[in-house]
Formats: sequence, structure tokens, C-alpha cells
Amino acid sequence: MNLPKPEVKRCVLCGSTRNVQANHLGGRCHLAWFTMPFCDHCHPLFHAMVDRAGIDLHYTDDPIERIRRALAAIKIAEWMLLEQLKNTLFKSRKEHQNEVTKRHDRSSTPNR
Repeated sequence: MNLPKPEVKRCVLCGSTRNVQANHLGGRCHLAWFTMPFCDHCHPLFHAMVDRAGIDLHYTDDPIERIRRALAAIKIAEWMLLEQLKNTLFKSRKEHQNEVTKRHDRSSTPNR
């Protein structure tokens, strides 16, 4: 299945269009074909989390260790996506709640 390419590249985490580049989620040396678009703000955050988790994305001769490292880094990206989804849902629910409250306030205000 071929999906159309978007007209504008967007960061999958924050939606920014500023300096978006394909990030090798599993590391260029381990899983070079698996990329995700990150902006110049989210990309260093991803790598900081990978480093903090102790994931070494440098090349190793051991093919199983390469896959293990790649999958560990992908888990970091998955977590970042889940956090973004949680924040988006929270914001959406809060906006909906505010709109319901406004409608309720308008309907309960006596007409003059």
C-alpha cells in the first residue's frame, strides 16, 4: 500500500514543521531503514532519553545485540509518542469541558 507523501514534513511528536528530518529510531548502524520525522527540538530530546536509558547506538558485530539496542531505542520513541497522545487527549478534553461550562453558564444566566 502506497500512502501519499504529505506536502509538508511534520514532527510526529509536536507537529512542528521547523527543520524536520528523518530520525533513525533504532540507530543508523542497527536499523537504518526505520525512520520517523522529528523536528530540531524533539530530535535531541529523543537522543538524550536514549543516552539516559543507557542505550548504545554505536555499531557492534553482534547481530542480536544490534537488534536488542534498536528495539530498546524504539521503545523510547514509542513512549514519547504515547506521552504526546496523552497530552493531546488531555488538552482536547479540557477544551471540551471548558466549552460545556461556557454553554451551561450562558444557558443559566437570566435574560434581561
